[in-house]
Amino acid sequence: MVLGTFIHELLQSALRNNFFELNEIKSLAQRKMNSREMIYQLYSSSVKPEDFVEEISEYNLRVYNFINRYIQKQDSKDQIVTNSFNSKDNWNGQIDNVKDIEENIWCPQLGLKGKIDVTCESKSKIMPLELKTGRASVSLEHRGQIMLYIMMLAKLGYDVSTGLLLYLKEEVLREIPVTNNEKRDLITLRNELAYYLTKTRKEGNLSQQVLSNIPEPINHHSACANCPYNILCCTYLKHENKNLQNYKHLKEVQSSVLAHLKPVHIDYFVKWTYLLDVEAENSKYTKSLKDIYTIPPIEREKKGCCIINLKIREMNYDGDHLYSTTFEKVEIQKNTNFYLSGIGEGNYIVVSIDSRPAVAAGFVSYVGKTDITVSLDRDLNKIYPHKTFHLDTYESSFSESFSKTSLTIILEDSSTATKLREFIVEKKAPTFQTKLSKKVIIKGTPILRNLNKLQQRAVLKALSADNFLLIQGMPGSGKTATIVALVHLMIELGKTVLITSHTHSAVDNVCVRLIEKRLKLLRLGSESRIHPKLRPYSENSLTKDCKTVEQLEEIYNSANIVAVTCLGSSHPLLTKRIFDICIIDESTQILQCSAFRPLNACEKFVLVGDPHQLPPVIKSKIALENGLSESLFDCLQQPENLVKLTCNYRMNKRLTEVANILTYNGELEVANDDVGNGTLQLPKFEDCISYYKSQDWLIETLNNSITSSFQVLDTGPTWKLKQDAAWYKNLSTPVFENNEVMNHVNSCEISIVVVIVRALLKAGLAACDIGIIAPYNLQVATLSEVLKDIEGIEVKTVDQFQGKDKEIIIYSCTKSSDTSVRMQIDKNY
Repeated sequence: MVLGTFIHELLQSALRNNFFELNEIKSLAQRKMNSREMIYQLYSSSVKPEDFVEEISEYNLRVYNFINRYIQKQDSKDQIVTNSFNSKDNWNGQIDNVKDIEENIWCPQLGLKGKIDVTCESKSKIMPLELKTGRASVSLEHRGQIMLYIMMLAKLGYDVSTGLLLYLKEEVLREIPVTNNEKRDLITLRNELAYYLTKTRKEGNLSQQVLSNIPEPINHHSACANCPYNILCCTYLKHENKNLQNYKHLKEVQSSVLAHLKPVHIDYFVKWTYLLDVEAENSKYTKSLKDIYTIPPIEREKKGCCIINLKIREMNYDGDHLYSTTFEKVEIQKNTNFYLSGIGEGNYIVVSIDSRPAVAAGFVSYVGKTDITVSLDRDLNKIYPHKTFHLDTYESSFSESFSKTSLTIILEDSSTATKLREFIVEKKAPTFQTKLSKKVIIKGTPILRNLNKLQQRAVLKALSADNFLLIQGMPGSGKTATIVALVHLMIELGKTVLITSHTHSAVDNVCVRLIEKRLKLLRLGSESRIHPKLRPYSENSLTKDCKTVEQLEEIYNSANIVAVTCLGSSHPLLTKRIFDICIIDESTQILQCSAFRPLNACEKFVLVGDPHQLPPVIKSKIALENGLSESLFDCLQQPENLVKLTCNYRMNKRLTEVANILTYNGELEVANDDVGNGTLQLPKFEDCISYYKSQDWLIETLNNSITSSFQVLDTGPTWKLKQDAAWYKNLSTPVFENNEVMNHVNSCEISIVVVIVRALLKAGLAACDIGIIAPYNLQVATLSEVLKDIEGIEVKTVDQFQGKDKEIIIYSCTKSSDTSVRMQIDKNY
């Protein structure tokens, strides 16, 4: 796999840079071999560098021979005469031009998409070229790939009748034509595959569900025995009680690969596969990939998450075949405002033109009011000069894929997977040591001194746990301080710690506290997504000087604290190390199976969270009713393995009373009188009252007595009112023309929020002490735009604000609708 990737990149880079000389190709190969990306790939795949160097050295001459024979038009300075590509069956033509490298091609008419290794031109005809690094089998699979590209390019209007199949190892280049019969057979196979991939499950009782969307199994001993997915196939068939009498070879494989599993394990896996599939089915009704080629651009822009009719203003080459491309509207209007598009920094973007979807893709690096910059994988100025572009972002399936691959861990035949099955599926009770060592007391005393009794108990019980512990951190109870103390003590005891959570902000919240304690750590993940204070500890920063795999291993293996999000836990480091403890913060927000990957890399774990706060986001009602929202915390919670942090340092007694009435049944306590009697301090309150003396509602809202700490402002039926404020009209964008979207923006509430914020500032409250929360991204974006002149104020969704503290929180409910009409919360916005 690593060799194939390297050879592809070597050939493509040589073609992209017009390297025709052998010494140029050798130098290019050496630079790639020494690159950070290659060192990382070798580490990930456990390939020895010396073995790899020996393999790739053979390919330098073969790349040169291919270019010299089929592309180069003039004599080479260091031309080497060889008998390369001399087979009589080889293509006898000449490549006149390399049109594109890794061309992204979507063909909605055929229901296919792919990436062509090299798009060539020969005698004014387009030819797709596919590179293979194995033996020259010219197999049906390889020829079928070329044939599909020919069909796709033809549908896009290109003059194409044949393609090229390049086997570089044996210096074979075959021209591949396609007949009508082959086209028919390929589309039939495509439709059969699509049938099983898109087959909808029947609704009904979960126990009656049948995995009817899988095809009949094959029956080939070596194919089944060596298949990396045989345990999945056999698990499904076992659950179905499939009679394998006529599948002798598969039956033997099934007996072998499922020997370590019990029926209850198989039932658990199938249930969660079903729930994830149902949730994915529901996602079809949100903005998805197919919208890009089934809905006109102007309608997509109204739906949100799309900006149309753009031109390239500026393009810079960033290296590594990435192009920083800045787009702006072909005609900038007064109301042009990309902030309200639903596209933000870090979003994955698909770039299309009127005649063709998905000509490029990349990630947003900057969003301004009238311009947007995307890091793309190709130079659009060169390939599509003077074209008008459309940018789309859509709901990615990465999270779904991650959850499903993580779920498969429960089936593995390993010691860590066995423990997960015992505790999660079989509900085995955890055990705890009755005594802690003297070393724990000596090392722990100074670390635990500043914690309260409940926090100390949580840390010590985590140390005594043989398997796992749950810590319920109620609001303001100092769960982060507890986590930091636990990590600190584990490090003092010479242990290793893995820290993870659902979001970057939750992981960083703990990590920032740790570096304040002068504890060193390794923060995995994209440097652009992590807290600025943690960038010196990022993977990118700590490994930037690594020149060898050994140096990279040293960095990875020497880190006693490693931090990463759950979605980032597929990092190869977690497959090569077993940590003494894994701590999952905000664990009640995480899908149960999404926690399996980090837990598979530890001896024991601590789940920290609060079942009464944010659960996992589930869109499907059926999946919700059948238990998809049950977090691992919920699954494992028992009185004997749970420690509750009930002492609250954040809310005064009035807010604590509200929380107890609504949620905690009196369990939440106030830490001390100072906290309990705390009120909002407004140093210029009298000046503010004088200024707003005619607005009684506002004066009452700003009342800073304890009894007024929690207030609800009834705005009335704003859904009846016209949203025609002057400021709102100036903000109006195509998104606001969509009545469905408009239900997720409330200009009346925005006006009220703005008045309250400006009054608080006049009363002397700092902007950084004000937090504004709304349930919908569009309301958040509109509020942010209206308040952009106030530096330091934070406006976020509920999820984004989790774990943050502010002196005052203003919550904009946003939706206002006719109560006689049954409504549901729309999670698209």
